[in-house]
Amino acid sequence: MAGLFFRVVNARYKDRQYAYLKLLESQRLGDKIKHKQLVNLSIASRLPPEKIKPLFDDLTKSIVFYKEIAELLPSSCRYLKTAYLLALENAFKVPQHVQDRDLREIIRTDSKIKHTDPDEDEFFNLFYKKARDYGILPQIIGWIENLENERQENSLLACFLTDSTGFPLMFKNLGRETGKEAAGLKDLKTKNLKPEFFLAPACERIYNTFRLMEPVEKGKSCVVQEIFVVKQLNGWSGKPEFSLKKLLVYGPASVVREEKIGRALLAVAGLKNHLDYVSSRIGMATRGHPVPAHELICTYFLSMFFKKMFDEITVRHNIQK
Repeated sequence: MAGLFFRVVNARYKDRQYAYLKLLESQRLGDKIKHKQLVNLSIASRLPPEKIKPLFDDLTKSIVFYKEIAELLPSSCRYLKTAYLLALENAFKVPQHVQDRDLREIIRTDSKIKHTDPDEDEFFNLFYKKARDYGILPQIIGWIENLENERQENSLLACFLTDSTGFPLMFKNLGRETGKEAAGLKDLKTKNLKPEFFLAPACERIYNTFRLMEPVEKGKSCVVQEIFVVKQLNGWSGKPEFSLKKLLVYGPASVVREEKIGRALLAVAGLKNHLDYVSSRIGMATRGHPVPAHELICTYFLSMFFKKMFDEITVRHNIQK
């Protein structure tokens, strides 16, 4: 039996008191219980002592939520601990990540978890309720990702529903059968709320999917728009470089307006960056043998949600990264 918990560790150096906030895992080995450090939030050592306890309380609430999710995981969602740890280390920008060998063991252990198939509505309602605790806004966005090489004929598409602040609310695996995605997107909703519009990287398959949806949504006068996003990057030399990316937007013409698309892009950009972080960390830890794509969808969803929770916590406690 193993469990995650946070602990405040006090230390003294040259007449100065320090407090460290650590995520530990308890493991029972025979008659003994051992505690293993997974993450050291050393950033907390810069907080005044009176601010450590409120931060500890908020992070402990995230463990409570973690345990609630564990009771409701669908069979394709095995990598809860992996998702949680990667969200924590990325949100707090910890200088020392979970060691690759430990992350590899956690991924291996997560992969063996078996779940009965619970009520999916109950599973997603839990995320909706938690997002409401953080002040969910009424706009719902459908964000579509191609999780495999776009040149593959039957690559795997996933759709994530988020609110306009970027809290993930639901995900759907759109499968590998080209032409079936439109039906999967048409009835997609959470708590009876449908996405106001869909946003996706431009590729032929997604473009065709949106075109297939147009006759179905004819009464809403839906349109497909192409938009271009310029992103500043740092090249290998450290000099600024610019990347131009084409995106597709699909939704009713009355809704697809510049200010709403702008908010959606900001929300999705943060989630997309974390998705890339999770993918990279899992790839490095597993030495190029990552989690299967259909199981990665839920891993991304869980980790993105925890990342948003932790981001809100860092803002609330004025933590400078």
